Amino acid sequence: MVWFTPSSRAWLYNVSMQKHAAMAKLLAVLLALMLISGCQAFQLKTSSSSQQVTQAVLNTPAPSPMLRPPTQEPTPRLSKTTPSPICTEKKGAWQADALPAKGLDAETPFQIYLPPCYDFDSKTRYPLLILLHGSGPGGDENMWPGFGLADVMNRKIAEGMPPFLVVTPRIYNLQGDFLAISEAIAKTLVTYVDDHYRAKASADYRALGGLSYGAIWTLRTATVYPEDFSKLGLHSNAAQLDDMVAFSQKMLTVRAENRPLIWLDAGVNDYYLWSNTKMDEVLNNDHINHFWHLGPGAHDAAYWRANLDDYLSFYSAGW
Repeated sequence: MVWFTPSSRAWLYNVSMQKHAAMAKLLAVLLALMLISGCQAFQLKTSSSSQQVTQAVLNTPAPSPMLRPPTQEPTPRLSKTTPSPICTEKKGAWQADALPAKGLDAETPFQIYLPPCYDFDSKTRYPLLILLHGSGPGGDENMWPGFGLADVMNRKIAEGMPPFLVVTPRIYNLQGDFLAISEAIAKTLVTYVDDHYRAKASADYRALGGLSYGAIWTLRTATVYPEDFSKLGLHSNAAQLDDMVAFSQKMLTVRAENRPLIWLDAGVNDYYLWSNTKMDEVLNNDHINHFWHLGPGAHDAAYWRANLDDYLSFYSAGW
């Protein structure tokens, strides 16, 4: 049996405590190592999980857009606009017509030129030119058309002249006195054309002209109705002095800005040249503005045909 002294017991106690302390430190170190190892494993697992989640998100296809139900009032579809058709007509044409005998002693035939595209647009209205024929053979509603007037009209319209209607009545069928025939031309005929064709119902867009015998009735009609036409054409005038003076005096009663434009022309070999030079003199004496043109030619169809271009340029100016 071994006996321990008090000092021996104290030493043993110290050794034991030192062992316990060493063991505690070792356990603490081991525990710390275990914790560090666990955290690293946890971080690796978490990182791997995050990468897996991220990769899963990237690999997941994008959802299809959700279709919305139609509204109660869907937006109307815009209708396709149809381009407006374009008229390609290049030629106008003559058409036969006649004033009825009512109010006149006889039916009055006339020819009317309808410009290109007249039937294409039913809303367009046109200026009106009335041309009166001469006397003698061929003196009727077909005289002016026989000069090739439609061909010249078609060409000039293609070149930029404004289109207009041309009416050529048979004035031999107009019976009565000075006033009755003038009324038939300026009122009855104009009213009929306005009612049956698309003429502009304004004196600013009406012109009256005539050759030889037709120039006489142009003078007489304008003397009775001085403001019904914006232009007057006296081609190879054959009027007597009293008609010239009556016309000029009537023009003086109209304000200068309201007077019609006046065109006077003749050929140097015209046997009525004296009538034209006298007309020029009368108008000059009364200070009535007018155009006076003297050119080569005689009192015949060749002269009038050669001057159609100038006539149409005068009548259409300002239209």
